[in-house]
Amino acid sequence: MEFNPYELKSIRQRKNISTQELADNLGVSVAQIHRLEKGERRLTVDMMMRFCSALQLEPAELFFSPNKVPVTGYIDKDYEVRAPLPSDSNTVRVDTFFPDAENLAALRWKPLGDLSMMDGHLAFYYRHDKGIDPECWGNRSLVLRSDGTQCCGWLRKDGEKIHVENIRARTELSVEVEWASPIISVMAPFMFGSVGVVTEA
Repeated sequence: MEFNPYELKSIRQRKNISTQELADNLGVSVAQIHRLEKGERRLTVDMMMRFCSALQLEPAELFFSPNKVPVTGYIDKDYEVRAPLPSDSNTVRVDTFFPDAENLAALRWKPLGDLSMMDGHLAFYYRHDKGIDPECWGNRSLVLRSDGTQCCGWLRKDGEKIHVENIRARTELSVEVEWASPIISVMAPFMFGSVGVVTEA
């Protein structure tokens, strides 16, 4: 796993912290901060931990460069997928612990009632052009119906017919499915800062 010292400067600037503020926080000179960010000073484990503490980030963020991932919609209380709200950010920054990050996308949860604790979570999936991904069968998935509407649910096959189930035990029978992709991960809002997912407008 390779460390890029220039990532130190990038992270500091993303968090809107000046070199003077960081130097004061670490108890070193501004010149030493510049040397750290240029890779001219060796970053010891102790200094790395102090740097991470000062910038409120996890050490893993120094080794993974984040990707911008589009947020393509939100999941409502009926598991229908709606267009993003104007007040929502349209991308999130995600560290590269996901393979194939270039095709990664996310949906925002905005449920009510018994699942209100899921509000703000992100459900990640892969964009593809394979029709119904084989991994969808029996797994929670993003489903595109033939009429252009979308929902989240579990695909079930009954002969030639496809049904879509959701958590509320509601089954939509004989659905014409154009496309589907499995939900590969759901992440809570508190993880956005701790593992390098930063919401952007």
